[in-house]
Amino acid sequence: MSSANHDFVQSDGISQPNRGRVRSNATEPTTRRPRQRASRINIPRAPRLNNSNRGSNEESNTRANENTNNADSSNSGSASPIRDHNLNRACHDNFEETNLLRERRGIYREEATSDFFGRHILQGMTQKCPHCHAMLYKEEQSTNQSFSFCCSNGKVKVDIVDMPTTLMQKLLTGEHPCSTEFRKNIRMYNNAFAFTSFGADHEDEIFSGSNQGSFTFRIQGGTYHRSASLTATEGRKPVFAQVYFSDPNLRVQQHIDFNEVLDRQLVSQLNRMMDEVSPYANLFDSARKRLSTEIVDETPVVKDLYVYVRGNPGLGRQYDLPMADEVAAYIADATVPDESARGSREVVIFSTENGFPKKMNDCHRSYDSLHFALMFPSGEDGWNTEIELNLGDEANRQNQERDEQSLSSNRLTQKKVSLNQFYQHRLQVRPGETMTCHFGRLFHLYIVDMYCKIEGRRLYYLRTNQSTLRSELYSGLADMQVGGDMSRESIGKRVILPSSHTGSPRALHQMQQDAMAVVRALGKPDLFVTITCNPNWKEITDELLPGEVPSDRPDLICRVFDLKLKEIFADIKDKMVFGKVKGLIHVIEYQKRGLPHAHVVIILAECSKLQTAQDIDKYISAEIPDPARFPKAHKTITKHMMRTPCSISLNDSHGKVRMCRDNKEKMCSKHFPKDIQPHTVIDEKGFAKYKRRTTNLFVLFQNGYHADNRWVVPHNLYLAV
Repeated sequence: MSSANHDFVQSDGISQPNRGRVRSNATEPTTRRPRQRASRINIPRAPRLNNSNRGSNEESNTRANENTNNADSSNSGSASPIRDHNLNRACHDNFEETNLLRERRGIYREEATSDFFGRHILQGMTQKCPHCHAMLYKEEQSTNQSFSFCCSNGKVKVDIVDMPTTLMQKLLTGEHPCSTEFRKNIRMYNNAFAFTSFGADHEDEIFSGSNQGSFTFRIQGGTYHRSASLTATEGRKPVFAQVYFSDPNLRVQQHIDFNEVLDRQLVSQLNRMMDEVSPYANLFDSARKRLSTEIVDETPVVKDLYVYVRGNPGLGRQYDLPMADEVAAYIADATVPDESARGSREVVIFSTENGFPKKMNDCHRSYDSLHFALMFPSGEDGWNTEIELNLGDEANRQNQERDEQSLSSNRLTQKKVSLNQFYQHRLQVRPGETMTCHFGRLFHLYIVDMYCKIEGRRLYYLRTNQSTLRSELYSGLADMQVGGDMSRESIGKRVILPSSHTGSPRALHQMQQDAMAVVRALGKPDLFVTITCNPNWKEITDELLPGEVPSDRPDLICRVFDLKLKEIFADIKDKMVFGKVKGLIHVIEYQKRGLPHAHVVIILAECSKLQTAQDIDKYISAEIPDPARFPKAHKTITKHMMRTPCSISLNDSHGKVRMCRDNKEKMCSKHFPKDIQPHTVIDEKGFAKYKRRTTNLFVLFQNGYHADNRWVVPHNLYLAV
């Protein structure tokens, strides 16, 4: 992605052209209407008047596979033809329609350059769900004006997380003297007060180094929470729950020993807060006192001590305290075959011989609050298997009748709240009721952890329902026996992921085949558009608390980008910004800096194809706009659509070389700066070289570097405005 910086921050920037490629990967985005953005436009090839698909399918398939393999992580996509009952009729035979479309395209060109429409701005979160009080954008309402985005129109009813204590509110809103330091090291503070540890097969943190302090938390593989013996082994300092099982007078120092960067005064204040509001801190302290009393009274010490944290929805929490000598917090491993253990609602404290950490069952209602102690200091319950949907008496009766009729097919009606529904409800913005979304880097970890929990449950279902999902494939073993293929590598228990599972090989292959089917039916793509998110969009910055930066709110960034992306698609398909559209294929990916971007290929109707250099110039520009004629376009292009030499790192405070630099060739991998080009030309391979004239317009960066038209990323003025 290109970036430029004086006080510019890369946001709406566009990456280098990726000609002739079709991308398709997994699912559709989740958004609606935009116009304050910039887009890079590229023409894959000069279109032919007689557009035939013969001989091009093999090449297109190869390019599509290359893009699928090289796409960023966490991508999603879709392929959709624009329905037209007259597709089989050549548009250029209808001269009246052709002239009308050319006239319309001229109008849009005029509107874009005259700033007629202005910036696209969402009207803020003005809609309040009557069921769960979540604040939503108007564009997030369903077509029937209901609110399914937050609580499935009232079907999901769970307890809302309480507002934090006064101390925590001040720390999150910048009203505390230690707010800046707390937000910077919030994960360290949480680990110091957590009862369990967080682990992943591989995890890392990415800092962009920009003046926004962009932060990305990334893991590979599964995640888990662990807890070990409640008494530290000899020679080791107490950590996690061990701290709460030790002398209260030593806890502040033990919290600080966990990480020396923590502020002593703030740790002392947080320690008092946990003692006052945390039920788990009180529980462990009670266990410590009981054990200490037994030792002092010299009463016989029994073998085990069990402490149950029972979450009874009707009776609230219950704390039972039997007796013992050495204890360890444990929740059954998620991989155990015993279903009763998997569904256990108890945190069992019992004697352990080796003291090794035990993985916790992620189905337990206390799984979230035991680790995210500062986010949920009151011990609010997380998801569990006992939360029922709020369907109403009549709906419950109908579901019961359906279930009785469906027992033979094992297809029962959903009655419980799913993981996805629960956390979709919990991540909503509810001013004055909860502040879960404002915990910065700890919020990043929470989202990743809960997403892994959701994926884990989906995979568990697929693993345990293989006979239902792929019964027709079980003849494969018999086929191998008949064919003589009896190698050990060929026989064994295999788990097949269906194409309905996003990100699975079958899903990726199916989406790629769908994209190629669109190309075979409608012809080669005519335009390649890249649209990236701007973290400084007004809709994002207006929702931030004092001290917050856009990267602290990944939920808000994705929602706003999704809504604006849908508006762009409406402009392209309905308003015909580029003319009449027959097909559109897009994929959404995430950059390493955590911002989403979309790659879009567009197939135009025959009457709207860009046949000449003049047609290309009408829709694609590679020059700095005249600030007198196009002030808004000039502001956007000079901020977000200018590249600089790879050796000059304008946004990176650490002075690192840009990722686009080809160290082997000692040059920019995107081939900037481009050559001065008096006119747009189409070369013998069918690629366009855009007009880049010598003018007196340039951009002056902070370090004194001048960038002229040779450094401009190709763009469309209408979408840029």
